[in-house]
Amino acid sequence: MVPSAYDLPGLTVYDKWMNVNRNNVTNEPKMRYGLGSGSDYYGFDQLIGSSNMDMRYTYNFADYGNPDSYPLYHTSYEVFSMMKSFIDPDFKYIDQAHRTIGQLWGVLTLV
Repeated sequence: MVPSAYDLPGLTVYDKWMNVNRNNVTNEPKMRYGLGSGSDYYGFDQLIGSSNMDMRYTYNFADYGNPDSYPLYHTSYEVFSMMKSFIDPDFKYIDQAHRTIGQLWGVLTLV
């Protein structure tokens, strides 16, 4: 399990996911299915029919609402210095996201 960045020692990404985005009916993390027509993968998913997965390490929607994307998405301000200065100065979130996705790919490879 991947440790959760900026949280108490011992807390994993899965634990954090359960804490901030739990499905109260199934007692599992909430997951969304289908990429939708607004996805960058639309052509592959809907037209070609290839397998696709849109994984995101995001924020607690209860705290910030559920906008379609963050305000700088696809602008000229979406640059390295913005990430380093404001979003993830120590690059802990991006490291944990890469490690989590890498572990998932490893599991999917074995399935």
